[in-house]
Amino acid sequence: WSGDIVLTFFTGFYQKGTLIMLPGRIAWNYFRTWLFLDSLITGSDWIMSIMSSTNNFVGILKSIRFARFMRSLRLLRLHKISKIWQEIQDNINSESVSISVELIFLTTGLILLSHL
Repeated sequence: WSGDIVLTFFTGFYQKGTLIMLPGRIAWNYFRTWLFLDSLITGSDWIMSIMSSTNNFVGILKSIRFARFMRSLRLLRLHKISKIWQEIQDNINSESVSISVELIFLTTGLILLSHL
């Protein structure tokens, strides 16, 4: 997740059908959309890693409920994935390519779900 935050600052985005690759606009778009949520999720992971490496058992017990809540926020990233998926589908003009991409997507999803 930490690497994702850094890489997102170098990932272009589409705005009204035009690919935007200007670093300043990319940063501003990320700041307005996903940076807060990504930072919240990544921060909670770092806090849990630090707390689990200490011997403070009481602190760990108090943070379990918080950790569960923060990890559930990861599900909100699915919204981001669904938007990307919709853009991919909108840009595919061939039905056979569309079906192939759909099969790859479903297969990848099943593999990820089986590893949870």
